[in-house]
Amino acid sequence: MVPLLYLLWGHLQKAGALEVLTPIRVQRDKFLSERFPEYFEKYLRIASTKSQGGRVLVLLDSEGECVANLAQSFRTRLARQCPDLSVDFVLANRCFETWFIASKESVETHKDVRLIDADPEIAEKIAAPKALIKRSMIPDVAYSEVRHGPAFTSLLDPNNARGRSASFDRLARIIDGVWA
Repeated sequence: MVPLLYLLWGHLQKAGALEVLTPIRVQRDKFLSERFPEYFEKYLRIASTKSQGGRVLVLLDSEGECVANLAQSFRTRLARQCPDLSVDFVLANRCFETWFIASKESVETHKDVRLIDADPEIAEKIAAPKALIKRSMIPDVAYSEVRHGPAFTSLLDPNNARGRSASFDRLARIIDGVWA
């Protein structure tokens, strides 16, 4: 549901192993809220239609909420509202920037960032990964999710990220086992 997925597995698409369509962006809180069931269903159905009935991958930030509770709530709503859809659900632990920190060595090759204070071995334990990324930008360059997110993603080393981030490993296992 974010450009991250498209860029990260773009090379698989080129190799013919996976067709990744342009992601659909949603408002995370509204999508996950029980107060907006029509929003949840609308975007899942749009994604399913766009994929011509293929698998849909929902990829969101957990933003510090309990991943297990969010996942259970998602599965329950999916079964109730869209039982006919084939959907996988992955929550980035805290936020996607955690994955950039987990892949520090490769992301740091970007000219705008120096992750000096980042320990990639504890990426998922960092309280505010997005703030760390913002502080790690070179002088006079502000972090922009829209501009830097895709650029950092294109540099991300999936093996490092997978070994250092359980949530990234979950995404990789879904891709490996279901989509590839």
